[in-house]
Amino acid sequence: MADLAVGLGHHQTNAFPTLAVTNKELEVRGITRYTSTCFPHALDLLRRKQVDLAPLITLVLPLRESQAAFEAVASGEQIKVVIMNQEV
Repeated sequence: MADLAVGLGHHQTNAFPTLAVTNKELEVRGITRYTSTCFPHALDLLRRKQVDLAPLITLVLPLRESQAAFEAVASGEQIKVVIMNQEV
């Protein structure tokens, strides 16, 4: 069975489809992607060069090309685009 990830907003909802989950015998698991305590740990990993984020950045564009950056992500051409506030 394929995994499915669903993002949640900041608002509580009571529209969870419990009947569909039961009828289809789906397994539902909730997780917290990150908490405030994750950020210091992540920054420490970066400081100690334990992780390399460079391969995740697929395109860097200057601020004047912001529209192109958003279009590249929306089209699926790019994964992570960094928009610099100075010329690159």
